[in-house]
Amino acid sequence: MRKIVLLITLTFASIISAEAQEQTAVSKTVVVRSSSMEQKIVKDSTGAIVPYAQWHQMMISGGYTLRSKGINSDTMTLVKMNAEDIARRNNMRSRLPAVMLPPSPAFPIGEKKELFSAKDVDGNKVDFKALAGKVIVLNFWFIACEPCKQEIPELNKLVANNPDVVFIGIGLDLKYEIKDFLKVTPFNYRQIYDAREDCNRYGINSYPTNVVIDKKGVTRYSSSGFGGGSLTYLKKTIEEVTAEN
Repeated sequence: MRKIVLLITLTFASIISAEAQEQTAVSKTVVVRSSSMEQKIVKDSTGAIVPYAQWHQMMISGGYTLRSKGINSDTMTLVKMNAEDIARRNNMRSRLPAVMLPPSPAFPIGEKKELFSAKDVDGNKVDFKALAGKVIVLNFWFIACEPCKQEIPELNKLVANNPDVVFIGIGLDLKYEIKDFLKVTPFNYRQIYDAREDCNRYGINSYPTNVVIDKKGVTRYSSSGFGGGSLTYLKKTIEEVTAEN
C-alpha cells in the first residue's frame, strides 16, 4: 500500500508545467515554475547526494525510481529498477486514470486560429495556408523547459506513427540554440525558432502547449503543461481527426 501511495504521489508530482515570460526586451529572461520535487534531497545507494539535474534525467529514462521512509520525508533514495520492478510499475500505472489537462486558452476547442508564417531551422518557409486540408499538430516549447524535454520521446513516436500528419515545433530559442539542441536530443517535429513574439501574441504562457488542428482548420485538442494524460489524449485526438474525411 505504501508503494502505491508513493507511486501516485510521484505521478502527480510529474504533472508540472513551465511558464515563460519576457522580463525585458533585452534579456528575454525565461522563468520556469519549479516542482517541489526539486527541493528533495536525493541520495544514491552509497549515500552520496545526487544533483537534481542528474537524478531527474535518470528518472526520465524509466529505469530508476525514488523511495523514501515516508511521504513527508525530505530525503529520498534513487534506486535502479530491475525488469520485475519495471513490469510491476507499468502495471500499476496502467490502472491509474489518465488525467486530461485543461485546454490552452490560446487555442479554444472548436475555434479556428489564423497561424503565422515563418522559417524553420533549415531555412525553409513554413506556410500554414499551404497546409490547408492537412491535420496539423503544434508543440510550443523551449530548451530550458524540463517538462517540454520530458515528453519529446513520446512525441517522436507520434511522428513515426502518423506520416500523413504535419508536426511543427514552435520554439522560443534562437536558431543556433535549437540546432545545437537537436544534435544531442532528436526532436522530429519540423522546428520554427525564435517564436517568442508570436507566442506572446497568441497569449501562450504555459509550456509545453500541444495543439491538434483538423483538416478544416478547427482546433480539436489543446493542452497546457505536461502530465500522464496529456499524451494519451493527444494521441487519441490525432487518431480521430486523421480518420475523418
